[in-house]
Amino acid sequence: MWHVKANVIPVMTGANGTISKSFRQNLSNILGKHKINEIQKTAILDIAHILWKLLMYAYKTYFTCKITLHIAQFVNTE
Repeated sequence: MWHVKANVIPVMTGANGTISKSFRQNLSNILGKHKINEIQKTAILDIAHILWKLLMYAYKTYFTCKITLHIAQFVNTE
């Protein structure tokens, strides 16, 4: 994208759905219809999905280590 003029429009939503004071003004510069409550809902659901994946990864790692330790202890006792 050489020699192309572009406008950067800051439209950010916080992890818990909070918006900045200039959010509505910046959103109006983007073509199409946008519902603020839908954008907030998307932000909250995406954060929940990221947290779920992170916690499940940590749980699976913990659970796998526990099973490995139990098997190692069982083998060593025989």
